[in-house]
Amino acid sequence: MAYGNPDDVHGAVLSALRSGLTAIVVWDNSEDADASRRIDLLRSHNVTVLRNGKNVGFGVANNLASRSIETEFILFLNPDGRIGEEELNSLYKTMQSTGAGIVAPRMRYEDGSYGLAGGPRPSLTKELLAATGWDDLLSPSWRARALSLIGQRAYISSQRDQGVIDLYWVSGFCMLVRRTAFNQVGGFPDNFFLYFEDVVLSERFRRAGYRVVLDGAVSAFHGESRSMGTAKTTHYWAGLTTYYEYHGRRFRAAIAGRIAEILQRQH
Repeated sequence: MAYGNPDDVHGAVLSALRSGLTAIVVWDNSEDADASRRIDLLRSHNVTVLRNGKNVGFGVANNLASRSIETEFILFLNPDGRIGEEELNSLYKTMQSTGAGIVAPRMRYEDGSYGLAGGPRPSLTKELLAATGWDDLLSPSWRARALSLIGQRAYISSQRDQGVIDLYWVSGFCMLVRRTAFNQVGGFPDNFFLYFEDVVLSERFRRAGYRVVLDGAVSAFHGESRSMGTAKTTHYWAGLTTYYEYHGRRFRAAIAGRIAEILQRQH
């Protein structure tokens, strides 16, 4: 799925080509004609570029792109993501050995640190605390203890090499999925624009009886949503609102929605 910076898209596609993928599809969410023209240059690498002229959101774009893929497995990769051949092969081997429906790598940033590549069931308490910046004030050990107290320690597990672990959800920035299972569960939810659709996809796989795992021995680079800029936090809380609405948690949805409205006005 492509949006924003065409250079990121080119980098992701070249990374995918080097990793050995033979069928690559880019769904262009760009609404800028110049960006789309630059993305069209990827066709010279035998890359399929699809679009409908509007930004349909992360999950819907990936659903649309997946319809043109008939391979046994699909790798979803953000435009600011990079993965190598060795890492991709490792994910494939983990998929085969575990029988999982989704396998994801750890999320590695440019400075060598690791982001949150998955976690437990979303917690409004955790999100409200994170919004205050409390976790930035704690050492890693104290942060882990604090997350444990509110039942959210799995976030820490997603940053460490603890082998293959089952998680409630894994990040859609880079995930290998079984295509037949993806189609079986209906793919990503179509009422999410951005954020938390990967949580729902993971939930759908788990309900269908598939494991959702993270392979801690494998990592992929993530540029951390550079195309989103200051709108990232607003979209994040809007996504959390949609998540709670999707599950019928009206009180939590109202709180998250109110925060999204405040952030929107600030921007």
